Amino acid sequence: MSVHNFAIQIAFATFPANDAKGFVKDKYKLFSDYVKRTNECLPMKDQLSPWLYKPLTYHLFSPFDVVFISLVDNYKFCQRVFDPNSEKFNESSSYQVITGIFDIETCSTEDQNCIQKIFAEGKVNDSLKDFVHITHFKVNNGLLIGNGQLMIHAVILKIKEQLKGAHFMIFKSFSWSEIVLIQFGQDFGVLQKNIVDIREYKLKHISQHYELGTLINQSLYHFFMGDGDFAEKERSIEDCNIFVDSHSYNGVEFGKFNAKYNENDCEYNQVNFKSSIELQVKPGHMGYLVQTLNSKKIYLTQISLNLKMEKLIIYLKKSNILSLSPIIELTGRCGCHIANCDITFAK
Repeated sequence: MSVHNFAIQIAFATFPANDAKGFVKDKYKLFSDYVKRTNECLPMKDQLSPWLYKPLTYHLFSPFDVVFISLVDNYKFCQRVFDPNSEKFNESSSYQVITGIFDIETCSTEDQNCIQKIFAEGKVNDSLKDFVHITHFKVNNGLLIGNGQLMIHAVILKIKEQLKGAHFMIFKSFSWSEIVLIQFGQDFGVLQKNIVDIREYKLKHISQHYELGTLINQSLYHFFMGDGDFAEKERSIEDCNIFVDSHSYNGVEFGKFNAKYNENDCEYNQVNFKSSIELQVKPGHMGYLVQTLNSKKIYLTQISLNLKMEKLIIYLKKSNILSLSPIIELTGRCGCHIANCDITFAK
């Protein structure tokens, strides 16, 4: 393993009411101020690299509204409070910061500077297109215990092999999941299909990247299966699923999503999907929210309403990403936030 001199930081956050753009601008300042203060204390030859602390920003369809993806060279920055100006927005923003160990062997290309090129301009490279798909993978403890980092590294190399030619970043997480995969692309369907394929991995599928017999003999499953038919036990373990859980987040590049589009010309009109969205609504706001949503022709008229739980489920027709924009705008005006968003993208 060859660890590079930077790490990947993912910062998820929710918007305060009525000021999404101001919130994002404020977070950009958090990064730029850190760079400025750090460089003031460093000699010219040791100034921070231009690709560090230049976050890529995406609108998310998830319990979080936005994600900032950046390269950092100091884990202490990842430990900072990501909502230092809650008084400015009159509301505290919930957030989650995830980082981990990045290995240059797992770059999406053989070029060891491939990750740096993504962040060189502080924005999404044209070749990366508009969409992001972030997935957390939890490895099966029955296989992980006894094998540790060697197995995780073998799994990452297998994922790299599958995604050859795609744009992605992958690292070993310090969070609840051992592996985090960030995919960039132009087709959400392709990005989701990659995750479905990866979730099907069994232990035998990584035999090209690590000796299978060693992984089996060192696993917790091998210890608990005890004596018996060794061949049968080996076949049983090698057919075990590598992953027991995964969570994914879809997103659209923040600047383009918030641009003023002519709907007839907008490229997002070509991205179709079916979706259901769950909103958690504050008391007193439900009536106005339902009335507003019913006036939108893009939503089904049948709305499942649970007043006791103060939740609203919205079922969208087969539509496009522009259909979600009014809902995101409403979350500020109607005293609600997106609690869950289930999206299935059509081909």
